[in-house]
Amino acid sequence: MRITIIIPVHNEEAIIESAVHRVMNCSLLQEFSQVNLILVENGSADNSKQVVAAIAAQGARLNSRGWLIGVTEPNAGIGYAYARGAYEGLQRGVTSAEDWYLWTACDLPFGFSDLESFTQIPRGGIEAPIVIGSKAHRGSRIQRGYVTLHRKTNI
Repeated sequence: MRITIIIPVHNEEAIIESAVHRVMNCSLLQEFSQVNLILVENGSADNSKQVVAAIAAQGARLNSRGWLIGVTEPNAGIGYAYARGAYEGLQRGVTSAEDWYLWTACDLPFGFSDLESFTQIPRGGIEAPIVIGSKAHRGSRIQRGYVTLHRKTNI
């Protein structure tokens, strides 16, 4: 089983390296035979592009159980960055039923609790082609303020 983690990067030069190290040192990822990481720099105004390039250049040293790449896109938004990451994974053969994708944020706001929760879902012989977690879901344990709750009811 392989996992490909896609992290969009936008004006986050100060935290990119620590995010990569957190991913590469996450004990939960040890159950995967391959851990791939795609950093998608998304039109940053700071030095994020250079940091992503430097990390990608040392990818083999940082990740001995998979690959690590960095790509750059114009500032087209986080959704486009996620789509570009998926495209890069597909181009590298991450396409089987045993392949997992995890889209997350550079600051890893929930750590790996979303992945941990997913691995605990009873499969019952049924493959889930996609699982989407949301902090706006009514079953979420994340505290939400009035504005978020109000917006949610209007969706």
